Amino acid sequence: MVVIGWALATAVGLAVVYGLVPYLNEEEVPEMNSFARVFYGSFNRLAWSIAVGWLIFACVHGYGGPVNRFLSWRAFTPLSRLTYVVYLVHLNYMFVWKDSLRKPIYYTDLDHVQFYLGVVFGVNLLAFGISVLVEAPFLNLEKLIFSSFIPASTFI
Repeated sequence: MVVIGWALATAVGLAVVYGLVPYLNEEEVPEMNSFARVFYGSFNRLAWSIAVGWLIFACVHGYGGPVNRFLSWRAFTPLSRLTYVVYLVHLNYMFVWKDSLRKPIYYTDLDHVQFYLGVVFGVNLLAFGISVLVEAPFLNLEKLIFSSFIPASTFI
């Protein structure tokens, strides 16, 4: 049963990611079929969430195997603490950057790569600062407040 779950989750995930590849070449398929467009547009997010939900369910209940070992790798711990802060600040960071420009942007491949790497570096640096100055003190405060109510082994 677990193998069937993994197979279906993998198939659904790959179908969501690579489902539109046949329609990318406009010379072979000039227009996408209306049924395929509506079907994919309606169900791609639901299908992706089901595939990710199976991954979470399998890992929590001990059926994750090597996937669980990889996702539980201790090297991901510092990055996992930053991801939510990166999510919260990245859009504001890009708006501030865009609004500070004094002339229009004419994109080239080099400009696009430079913009991407600059945003990744800047947002992660900002997220690290926010995490150290805001998140870490509140986590320590939470541990102090709730340590008498909850055993210390439940804190991450």
